[in-house]
Amino acid sequence: MRNIGRQRSITMLIPVLLVLLFAGAGKAGDHAVSPRDRAITSRIVHKLQGDSGLAGAGIDVETRNGVVTLTGALGSKADIPRAAELAGSVEGVTRVDNRIRWVNRPDNRYCVDGPNHNWACS
Repeated sequence: MRNIGRQRSITMLIPVLLVLLFAGAGKAGDHAVSPRDRAITSRIVHKLQGDSGLAGAGIDVETRNGVVTLTGALGSKADIPRAAELAGSVEGVTRVDNRIRWVNRPDNRYCVDGPNHNWACS
């Protein structure tokens, strides 16, 4: 009698554990990234790596529900909108949030593009 109850408990516990296992799949903070978003991210990374000015630049790409966020730092102001342009050209992208910063190499300050392209450096 005890073994039957134990087997029934284990049998009921297995689906719960599987749900928890797959719900937590991926890295920490990577909550339910859809296969579609993963594919978009992969295509964007491939495009960025294929661009002579951006290859190896270390731009991070994250996609959530078709909204792409680009982060990192580049040494050329011209490459920043180019990265956003390439990301936006990928099918399935609904919006690009370009958070790439410009590194002003002579004094190693980080600069961000503000409204009307007025760069602010810190």
